[in-house]
Amino acid sequence: MTAPARPFRLKLAEQIAARSGVVTLLAILLGIQFLPTRAPAGIYAAGLVNGCILALNAVGLVLTYRGNRIINFGQVQIGACGGVLFALFVKYQTFLNLGHSVCGACIPKTARHGWALDLNYAISVVAGVGFAALVSWLVYVGIIKRLEAAPRIVASVGTLFVAVVVAGISGEISSHTHKPKKPVSPEVLFRSLVPPFHFQWVVGPAHFGPTDLVTVVASVLAVAAVMFLLYRSRTGVALRAAAESPQRALTVGIAVSRVTGRLWWIIGALAGIGGVVTAMYAGNAVLFGTSDPFTTEILVYVLAVCVLARFVSLPLAAAGGLVVGVMQEAVLWSQKSTYVVAGVVFGLVLLVLLAQTSQRSRAETIAAGGWNATRETRPTPRELKSLAPVRSWRRGLIIAGIVVALGAPWILNVGQTNLAAVMAITGIFGVSVLVLTGWAGQISLGQVGIAAVGAYVVGATHLPFLIALLVGGLLGAVCSVALGVPALRLRGLHFAVTSLAFAYAVAEILVNPNALGKHLRSIVGRPDLLGLSLEDGRSFYYFCLVLLALTVIALVGIRRSRVGRTLLAIRDNETAAQLFGVPFVRAQLGAFALAGFVSAIGGAMFAYSQHGVNATSFGPDQSMLLFLCVVIGGLGSIPAPLLGVALFGGLQIGGVNLPAQYLVIGIVGFGIIRFMPGGVGMLVFRGRDAFLRRVAYRYRIVVPSLFTDAGAAAWENQVAPIRPKVRTGGGTVFIPRVYRLPDQWLARPDAVSSQSPRSS
Repeated sequence: MTAPARPFRLKLAEQIAARSGVVTLLAILLGIQFLPTRAPAGIYAAGLVNGCILALNAVGLVLTYRGNRIINFGQVQIGACGGVLFALFVKYQTFLNLGHSVCGACIPKTARHGWALDLNYAISVVAGVGFAALVSWLVYVGIIKRLEAAPRIVASVGTLFVAVVVAGISGEISSHTHKPKKPVSPEVLFRSLVPPFHFQWVVGPAHFGPTDLVTVVASVLAVAAVMFLLYRSRTGVALRAAAESPQRALTVGIAVSRVTGRLWWIIGALAGIGGVVTAMYAGNAVLFGTSDPFTTEILVYVLAVCVLARFVSLPLAAAGGLVVGVMQEAVLWSQKSTYVVAGVVFGLVLLVLLAQTSQRSRAETIAAGGWNATRETRPTPRELKSLAPVRSWRRGLIIAGIVVALGAPWILNVGQTNLAAVMAITGIFGVSVLVLTGWAGQISLGQVGIAAVGAYVVGATHLPFLIALLVGGLLGAVCSVALGVPALRLRGLHFAVTSLAFAYAVAEILVNPNALGKHLRSIVGRPDLLGLSLEDGRSFYYFCLVLLALTVIALVGIRRSRVGRTLLAIRDNETAAQLFGVPFVRAQLGAFALAGFVSAIGGAMFAYSQHGVNATSFGPDQSMLLFLCVVIGGLGSIPAPLLGVALFGGLQIGGVNLPAQYLVIGIVGFGIIRFMPGGVGMLVFRGRDAFLRRVAYRYRIVVPSLFTDAGAAAWENQVAPIRPKVRTGGGTVFIPRVYRLPDQWLARPDAVSSQSPRSS
């Protein structure tokens, strides 16, 4: 019996969804033609040049995803580090001085022009690209290879720490570079790293020079070489086989680890070429530290290109980079602002990912699964709560925490007290991330974007203080639910990309002074509350502390309620939870609403703390840093994220510079991801459990939950407690004797002795 034919309309929809990347690229090119101000040919050419850099990084990201099923969020930063090293070698003529010290007759000390400088420039380019390739390989060996057995989403989060560490290294290099004492002209600042040859081409309003030519030639050659290597060489066959099925590749004699290592060399080289070319455009600004070394704007565009390529098609990634570059320049020429581009990018990412979800394979669905790398922290056992040592330690820790929190403003200066208040507000952001990631299992890199909604309400309206907090929280909940509706179909890495694009769009549209941010007040004053002026730093700190405590208490109550148990059930096993009648849609959207409400209130308080709304405080890079701090603290309990926030806040209060903060966060994050996915909070609770085990052993109380993980060798041949037994027909009987079994507390059932019970 033949199957009934499907309607033609359904077939056409499936074909369009399967080719959504190509259709989207054609739609972008067509839509550019309908802009209010049509761009001239020179602008399209400039877009192609900028698109070459996007194509290089997009091809590298696609290779990473195909080889390891992860998204390398550190791709752009690895290339930027190579670009900084290239600029350093050119500025200080490193190889020229090295050649003179080795062979003074070959390269005289007076040779500071002509062929010597050209040679130093060429070697610096190779060194920058090679350094980026080396860093990429070290990332694979030190992190990705060590996390082969971990969920792919955990390894992808590890690359976020890579981005932070590499940004810290780049920032440290810039901070130790000699800065000019006098102001430098823009021509010297941004054009000092131009390639040492003459080239000039004018197309309408666009002028192209040597750097543009190098960008195009290097990008075309690099992408063509990668294509040839993958599809026309034996190494490429081995790479594709290892990427498709590592286990099957091992059976035919392919050294998967070695082949994947070569792939990461190629990925690093592509990133290095993009970073060196970007440094040529930026000039000495790369070394003078004129901007934050950890910027994610170009990463958002690269991820958008990879989404169009479904993270698997190299030709589509290369073509997508060119098309997105053209779209960016054309929209900028027509609208004279970046907020339209940001909105288009977010819309593209969202629509294309939703179109691709129905066509995703089972392997891709598993790889894109939600965050489930943290085990819930056990509460203190009821058998031990009433004991004197446990009560004394709990009371002592609570009193010590209260004394430190209340006494901090009397020890810190005014600036440090303001930073402590910001740290309390950041703690509110952190627990909102806990609700989405720790409870609902969604990787959200856009919580600071939701917080910007609350800040906008404060900055754009003149509502009373408490009403502004409430209205901002409600609007944040609405926006978060609107973002959560696509999350019902998107999971894990795909939603992480969407939320990051959302954070970028919010920063460029809502709080950008050239867009909706023009309605923001220049100064936001702090109000009086209950007779206290919040303009006073200490009063404002105490209010932020009280607000954080109330948020934590409310979330503790929600976690213990049916709502919290429902979210955890869905996170652990969505299918089983739905089979038992758990309302999946309502629970997920409720988690987004709760997280959005909390985050928006934190954003409103942040606007009051800064006396205004600054667009740089709500960018996607801030969202990524917040998420990393929460991962460091842990997602197994409500207090755990506050530990990660306290680490970051302590570095700020201690006066540590920004690059050093990035290094500390990245290095600590490496250790957390590699050795303790539960975070610092899990380490603290393990110490608590060790103390409770000692107390239980001392009082000879059996608490099985404390010894399941740690083993029970110390409990061998201990006395079992007398437990009431219930008869089958009803009634209770007590065993008159206490029995003791050899090895009765060992975790292995086969280790129990077969001897008969011995009477005590």
